[in-house]
Amino acid sequence: MVNYGRSAVNAQLASAVVRINSANELPFKDVLSSDHFSNEFASACLNYRERIFPPQTTLLAFMAQALCPDHSCQQAVLRVNAERAVNGLKLASADTAAYCKARGRLPENLLHKLVCESGQHLERAVPSEWLWNKRHVKLIDGSCVSMPDTKENQLEYPQHSGQKPGLGFPIARIAGVLSLAFGTVLDLAIGPCKGKQTGEHALLRQLLHCFKKGDIALADAYYCSYFLIAALQQIGVDIVSRKHGARNCDFRRGKRLGKGDHLVTYCRPKRKSSVCPAFHS
Repeated sequence: MVNYGRSAVNAQLASAVVRINSANELPFKDVLSSDHFSNEFASACLNYRERIFPPQTTLLAFMAQALCPDHSCQQAVLRVNAERAVNGLKLASADTAAYCKARGRLPENLLHKLVCESGQHLERAVPSEWLWNKRHVKLIDGSCVSMPDTKENQLEYPQHSGQKPGLGFPIARIAGVLSLAFGTVLDLAIGPCKGKQTGEHALLRQLLHCFKKGDIALADAYYCSYFLIAALQQIGVDIVSRKHGARNCDFRRGKRLGKGDHLVTYCRPKRKSSVCPAFHS
C-alpha cells in the first residue's frame, strides 16, 4: 500500500478543492452524467417538472456548496448560473428559495444509494499496489450527529435523555464501513441514539454485506467484541482492533510470539438475548 504522509494527503486534498472551486462548471458532472447514474436519477425522481434545478443539477450544486469555502446557498446558485451562462442558457433568479426547495426534494434513498455505489465502484477498481498484502482493508467506525429540531425528527431520533424537552436537538447514531484505500463510504446505517438495538454494534450488523472473504476489518477498541470477531471470521474476514478496556487479559498466559505479539484465547461469553444470531458463533 502506498504510504502517504498526512501532510502530503492534506496538501493533495486542498489542491483538488482549489481546482474544483476555480472551475466554471459544477464538479463531478462527468461522473453523475454517466448512463448508470442518470438512470438512478430517472427511477428515483419520477415526478418532477423540468426546472432550472432538476435533481441532478441540484445535487451537483449541493456538492459544490459543501466544497466551497463559502458554504452559502447564494454561492451555490451563483455557481449554477455561471455554468448556465457558459452554455448560453437563461440565468436563474438570484433568490435562493428555488434551490433550497429543490434540495429539500432530493430523495434520501437516492443520496444513500449514490454514495454507496460510488464508494463500492472505487473499491472494486482499487490498484493492487494500494492494497495491503493484496487484501482490501475496510474501516469500521461510528458517530452521533444532531438533527434539525422538528417534530418528525424528535419522534424518529429522540434527543439525549440528559436534556430537558425543548432544550435539546434530536440525535442520530451512525455506523459506517469505509475503504482504507480511497477513504470512500461503502455503506452506512443510521438510527436513534437510544433505545433497544440502537448501538453501533446493532447498526453494524446491517453492514456485514460490505465484507468479502479475504478482507481485513480495521476498528477501534469499541468493536473488540467476541461476537463481532466470530461473525467476521465466519465469512473469512480478519479484524484488527485494540483490546477493549473492559476486557481482562492475563498476558502471563497464552503464547508469546514476539515483542508486542501475544496469542491468547477468547472464551465465548454467555449468550445475550439482545445479540443478533448473525453475531453468534
